[in-house]
Amino acid sequence: MHPRGWLALVLFGVSLQAAHADEAELYVADDAIQGRYATGADLIGLSTGNLAAEVFTNEEDDLLGTLGLEFSGAPAGISPLVFTAGPKLYVATLDFLDDSFATVALGGKASYEISSHVPQMQIPTYVSGQLYYAPKILSFGEADHLTDFIIRLEAEFVPSLTGFFGYRLLQADLEDSGDYELDDDIHLGLRFNF
Repeated sequence: MHPRGWLALVLFGVSLQAAHADEAELYVADDAIQGRYATGADLIGLSTGNLAAEVFTNEEDDLLGTLGLEFSGAPAGISPLVFTAGPKLYVATLDFLDDSFATVALGGKASYEISSHVPQMQIPTYVSGQLYYAPKILSFGEADHLTDFIIRLEAEFVPSLTGFFGYRLLQADLEDSGDYELDDDIHLGLRFNF
């Protein structure tokens, strides 16, 4: 089946399961699209944290899936800053290069509510950054290492709907081909919380 067909099936499955999810997200870029689904880690027997799955494809017909475990926290006291950290498994097939790899990355996300310091802002607004890195020792197949960096500006239009504008650099260092960018572009997206 064509990678876009698999993505459509996954996104359809996410929409069917949305009533039971904590979060469903979709972003589009000029040459890429990604769907994300997150739910409580109690699904795998953990009392805290979230379990998140992502499916990504691009114009080169590359297909990448991730499965991550996320733990959130905030600095002591009342703070507009929230951190999320944990491991993430990346599995990819690169159509153009006929390569594939699997890797385990470690990293996290930081989110800061900028609207908490600007009384005139009526809509909760955040700036967030995410960085995951997989070293060579945790990479299998054609990849030596992987870097996944995202920065976003997010606005919570209503309590269950957030829109965002961001930039992503998703890059794998391949054994035979050097650095290969799966995504290096700005994107727009929506996140639904249930």
